[in-house]
Amino acid sequence: MTGKCSCKIDLKNIDVEKIKNINNEEEKKEKSVIKCYKCENIAIINSRVNTCGECFINLFSKNFRGNLRTRCLNKVEKGRFLSILASGDYVSTSLIHLLLSRNDDRHYKEEVEQYEEKHSENRRSIRKITDSDDIKLRLIVNIDDVVSEEDFRTESNKYFEAVESVFLKFNGECRLQKGRESNNIMESRITDVTIANVKGCNFLHMKRQTKEDNDSKVENERFNRCNEECDEFMERCKQIYEEDSDLAAHIRRIVKLINLRAYFRHYLRNNVVNSSKANSTSTASVMNGIGSSDNASSNSNSNINMINGNRDEVNDIYLLSGDTMDDICRQAVYLTCLGLGEQVSYRSAFVDTESLEGVKILRPLKTFSDKEVSFYHRINKLSQVGKIYTSSKSRASILGCINLFTEEINTRSSSGLHNIIKVTNKLINTPSKQRCTVCEMHEEKEDYAKNNRTNEYVSISVLWV
Repeated sequence: MTGKCSCKIDLKNIDVEKIKNINNEEEKKEKSVIKCYKCENIAIINSRVNTCGECFINLFSKNFRGNLRTRCLNKVEKGRFLSILASGDYVSTSLIHLLLSRNDDRHYKEEVEQYEEKHSENRRSIRKITDSDDIKLRLIVNIDDVVSEEDFRTESNKYFEAVESVFLKFNGECRLQKGRESNNIMESRITDVTIANVKGCNFLHMKRQTKEDNDSKVENERFNRCNEECDEFMERCKQIYEEDSDLAAHIRRIVKLINLRAYFRHYLRNNVVNSSKANSTSTASVMNGIGSSDNASSNSNSNINMINGNRDEVNDIYLLSGDTMDDICRQAVYLTCLGLGEQVSYRSAFVDTESLEGVKILRPLKTFSDKEVSFYHRINKLSQVGKIYTSSKSRASILGCINLFTEEINTRSSSGLHNIIKVTNKLINTPSKQRCTVCEMHEEKEDYAKNNRTNEYVSISVLWV
């Protein structure tokens, strides 16, 4: 074919090399864009796999619900009393959001809907995110171990606002209702859910109460005031936290467990008393899941039972804990270094029945890293309470070395911590034996008889040594 091109472009003036370079740069840009492994959207998160924000939320929620359903809860049991140990940080607010989202998407029992017909639409909406066919969220609690009396109320209000903001993600009309206010316990409520901030010396207040005071309807104000014993205890805790991070980790755990046990007894005792006022024939009807079971109430599926009629004993409370993969790996290595390897099996388990008597501690976040939880928290735009703990002055510590060790593992191998978690999943719990309340080592029966339940608070005496 002969003739000239109609565009009349002089080919001599075209820089062919420049065009090739532009094409090469465009190809490089296309290759550098990482796409989500499930869809064609641009991946913004690189945790285990490259995902976009929407796919990450769906995958994260699916795995959380799978852990809770298959590894933490018994499918046979229904209507479990569920509580959450939440400090207000990004992990605990994410845990609350995950649970509310799970209940919101889960099938809602018909009998609960019928029970709520007399209530407003707003109440039914909030009840739907707190209740499902297998669990009933009734308590969110935090143990504030180091805080002055002046700052306790301020910190409590910040904590309540952080928890309330999570509920507002699902229902814009839910609001906090003020509850009990004292020097050692601050409570608020969102419908049937109690939100409590408990001071670290609360167990001392509980210890000072006599049997007559426990049975009385009105609590004596003198038991709610902090005395010299409380001040000395809090000051000693602060000193330990500043000087020895290894001992501080052990003391924090003891303080948390003792205060949880004391608060659960206080919470159950008060709700049983209140329920008897409202309905003397049925203590199980209060808050649709608190108190002992009653055959006359078919709507109550509570698993909180009185042992031999004693209101100070609780049984089968489920407590959600926000222990992540990083936390459990650090704890497993830490206990191994201390020669407490037998404790790794239950302190790293999905279901821990050894740490707190009568309470099943659940860890559904065990398979998620801090990085993944942080992503979830950021994408959902959740709030948090800034916790400022005093750092240890001592540079050399076992925990410090373990933190550097786990960070190095994360940097060099993305599956390193996952492999540690798989090992902990294969550990078998040792036979249930009596444990010392201080070091948690097994005790002989004769020794344990001397240290009976009436002296359970002696474990904290290590603070005065």
